[in-house]
Amino acid sequence: MEIIIQENKQYGLVVSSRVIANKLGKEHNKVIKRIESILTEPNMASLIIPSEYKDKKGELRKEYLLTKDGFTLYMFNIRGYNDFKIAYIKKFNEMEQKLSSNNFNIDFKNLNVEKALIYAKGILNQAKANLLMQKVQIEEKIKELDKTGLTDKMECYITQNGEIEIIQDL
Repeated sequence: MEIIIQENKQYGLVVSSRVIANKLGKEHNKVIKRIESILTEPNMASLIIPSEYKDKKGELRKEYLLTKDGFTLYMFNIRGYNDFKIAYIKKFNEMEQKLSSNNFNIDFKNLNVEKALIYAKGILNQAKANLLMQKVQIEEKIKELDKTGLTDKMECYITQNGEIEIIQDL
């Protein structure tokens, strides 16, 4: 089963609610209703992102873009479709493995230049997104440490020769 995972400039790797509806043989509006019931829960906005697409008439229609976790959450809320679930998990894991191994080799035999560039951009954007997520998590942990009052205030700088320097208030 071919799974289509898109690269979104803002959110990284996502799958469209239209792809889910198509692969599951469901009406898109029913998939949307199920997704919207999940969105009533707190902290879902970063997992399931509202979006729009142009239909055949050129009119804007509602869809959702699901991150890996958003997709997993959606699939946990429906029964069956194990072939689709497994195919999606394999495809996402394959893409994540390429990112984590820093192996950016692309098979150009089966891609035209435009698709190869889009694919490479997707890999690099996902790597950047992963780093930004880690940065946010680290900054939150630093804030928690600062709140305790048990640590000194510190700043981090990169010197002109590229070394990292930490300055500590005593």
